[in-house]
Amino acid sequence: MGLEAGRRVERREAAPRRDVRRQPRPRLGSELGLAGRLGQVHCENLAHRQIPGNNASVSNLDADPPEASSEAATRTAVPAVEGWFSTDAERPALLGSRCSSCGTYAFPAAQSFCANPRCQGTEFETVELSRRGKVWSYTDARYTPPPPYVAADPYVPFAIVAVELEAEKMVVMGQAASGVTVADLSVGTEVELVLDTLYADDEHDYLVWKWQPVGAEARR
Repeated sequence: MGLEAGRRVERREAAPRRDVRRQPRPRLGSELGLAGRLGQVHCENLAHRQIPGNNASVSNLDADPPEASSEAATRTAVPAVEGWFSTDAERPALLGSRCSSCGTYAFPAAQSFCANPRCQGTEFETVELSRRGKVWSYTDARYTPPPPYVAADPYVPFAIVAVELEAEKMVVMGQAASGVTVADLSVGTEVELVLDTLYADDEHDYLVWKWQPVGAEARR
């Protein structure tokens, strides 16, 4: 009992609780977007989309709401990856490089050494690559790619296409255009490059390139 009486009991004050708040995830634009590399490339693409303006009259209270919100109409379209492709809505193109010594093409563009193992070249010219090519291989992405890929919620599978470029004869990967599935593709199918939205935030639509069968109109 003496030991019990002499024991000091100390109480520690509980540490203050941390206020942990999750950052809001960016809003998605289109259900696509594949970014990465396969060998020299692992790509994705996108289709340019114009948002109709708001022509509703302020005085007409019974008019139907516009199809696109004023917030979406004010977003600026920018490339998701700078310097990999042009953003010309009519004629978008991948931006690669050509070795000044041997003429070897590369994508993404070479920076320090030539992709040709027999060449010691270190100078390169930036060039627009072929906008068309033929399907070399294809598959569909049934599982959500890991970050930094921004996936739709719920996730929507999409087709991935490896395309042999018309002039350069090099293979570049990318996502198939919106609405194009593996059922629409076969080895040798002629495709062309288009632009589409990878994801969006309050200020921007982030664009990437995609492959679309020639003569087919992708669903926006």
